Amino acid sequence: MLVKQPEYTGYMAFVISIVNAVYPFCYYIGIQSIRFWRIVQTRFWRIAEPIGRFFRALWKVLVLSRVENLQAEKKRRHRQLEVEKAKNRALWEEDRARSILRWIAYPFRAIWIYRRLVWTGFNYVAPVAAICVMAITINQWAQATYALYVSYDGQEIGYVQDETVFEEGLALAQSRVASIDNTLSLSADTADMAIATTQTSKLLDDHDVCNAILRAYGDEVAYMSGLYVNEMLVGALKTEEEVQKVLDGILKNARAKKATKETVSFMETVEIIPGLYPSVSLMTAKRMRQLLTDKTQTQELYTVQKGDTLTSIAREHNITRLQLISYNEGLTDQSLKAGKKLVVKPAYAYLHIQSARTEVVVSYIPFDTITVKDHNRYLGDNYVKVAGQKGEIETTYEVVSVDGKELSRKLISEQKTKDPVTQVNAEGAMNIGYGSGTVGDGVSTGKFIWPTPGWYMVTSGFGWRPGEFHKGIDIYQSGIYGANIVAVDGGRVSEVIYGWGGGYGNHVIVDHGNGYTSHYTHCSAILVSPGEKVSQGQVIAKVGSSGSTTGPGIHFEIRRNGQYINPLPMLRQ
Repeated sequence: MLVKQPEYTGYMAFVISIVNAVYPFCYYIGIQSIRFWRIVQTRFWRIAEPIGRFFRALWKVLVLSRVENLQAEKKRRHRQLEVEKAKNRALWEEDRARSILRWIAYPFRAIWIYRRLVWTGFNYVAPVAAICVMAITINQWAQATYALYVSYDGQEIGYVQDETVFEEGLALAQSRVASIDNTLSLSADTADMAIATTQTSKLLDDHDVCNAILRAYGDEVAYMSGLYVNEMLVGALKTEEEVQKVLDGILKNARAKKATKETVSFMETVEIIPGLYPSVSLMTAKRMRQLLTDKTQTQELYTVQKGDTLTSIAREHNITRLQLISYNEGLTDQSLKAGKKLVVKPAYAYLHIQSARTEVVVSYIPFDTITVKDHNRYLGDNYVKVAGQKGEIETTYEVVSVDGKELSRKLISEQKTKDPVTQVNAEGAMNIGYGSGTVGDGVSTGKFIWPTPGWYMVTSGFGWRPGEFHKGIDIYQSGIYGANIVAVDGGRVSEVIYGWGGGYGNHVIVDHGNGYTSHYTHCSAILVSPGEKVSQGQVIAKVGSSGSTTGPGIHFEIRRNGQYINPLPMLRQ
């Protein structure tokens, strides 16, 4: 049965045509690759087979044949030894005495029988053993080196590469001993040296030599960690961690508080060297910190002599004229006088600390102030409508300093981080009068406003209080002195009293013409006169502290037909 192939059109027909065109080529390449690989394999084995046969034959002649001969020889000797065993067993039944003697001699007989086999084996093993011995000998001599064997003051020190190592170790030991006795000197004259060979691993370095000399030194020594600054021993603590903690603490204290990124380091060469030290070299961490940071120990002073000049003094002490001036604040040619003491070598510590940090400085931009009129508030009622705020600028510097003294400051960036906010001050512009609306109209409205615009803290109300009846209200507040006092309603000034005023001090009384009078006391200034007409909200006085008062403020009263009444319910702020 014939199966009809599908007919493709369009894109699939194009793909099928490409596949049909490429397939024969791929098929040909694959067949040819397989054929080529088989030809290569065949030719390789043709070449390799004779070489393999040669090495197999060589192995058989040199090794296998000898092994076979040894095995055959072993079998012959073993059969011979078995014959000896059989004879001894048969003799045991006939003559036990001779049999015992033969059994005693049996091991020696076995050795004699196997003598050729043993000798042959020895001939094979001996060359291998000789090669091993030679390799070990060569290795030992390869690791051996010529060195100096040193003894000091009768005590054996060990092997050193050369005299330099010993001298460096001796100098190191001298520095440790000199830290407690400057008069004691360790001399190389008591050292004996001889050339010898030794293993490289047995050579001592300068620290090993130092420890060995200190052991020979005789005094009590202990294993500690010494701190060296510029190769000079400062002192020793029990452990390396304690010394490192002291150094870390000094660096931590030197860091600037305002720095965001800071790198601090010692300018001197600082080393922590564990080893043997005289026991008296041990100090406390507090003492070590003091030695490293106390700047008063190394300052040098010079007393000015007659005829000295700044230049001559600087030259004598190997410094420049500018350095001399920088060491002595305010020093000039005119201020130089005989007998004056000058710093020619500034005080410095063992350790100088260099700091490189990034510092951010915040500067402020002042705000502007404007004043506007508020027609919803009365005259004299002034206040801050919008509080002003300073703007901010962040300036980033790269600062380098030594021992806290700034050496350079480089500007990195400058950025405004906050804009200033303009302050708006408002002034009350409304003149209450309900009449003509003009100042001094004397029109009474029958309604009262607050007497101190902007100041509303009542510290004592109307009524009884300890020891007395309070006839009004007290308005006291921090900063109120000099504030405006306004007429709570229009009317006519009936009285203006200056002085003690019965304890009221300077005070004003306004008659509102409808049975009501208002009283304003303790004024610092009075701005109206008796008989003068005033309008509601008109400034008539200033807050003060005259009369009997505990501080700046106003005692305010309202009387109706001469009777005291509580002002608070009648006032509106």
